[in-house]
Amino acid sequence: MISFVDDRDGCLFIATVHRSELSASSKRSEKTEEVILHLLRENPKMTIKELSDAIGIASRNIEMQLSKLKKSKKIERIGPDKGDYWKVND
Repeated sequence: MISFVDDRDGCLFIATVHRSELSASSKRSEKTEEVILHLLRENPKMTIKELSDAIGIASRNIEMQLSKLKKSKKIERIGPDKGDYWKVND
């Protein structure tokens, strides 16, 4: 939906585009987050590639989701680069 405001006194024309898809996108993001957390609980050593293949979304999207999960302290990476694993914080 698009709404228009014509403010002739202020010499302004304002167009606002309302996006209802944002909530659907947010729900998808939350669902992906839940799936990632579930998979990491089952196999903490999963790689980004393995998560990507299991969920069916691009590796870049997995990286962004993992970054959000780390920032919110829902997951953390434990150990050195080789032999490390994901810890899911409940």
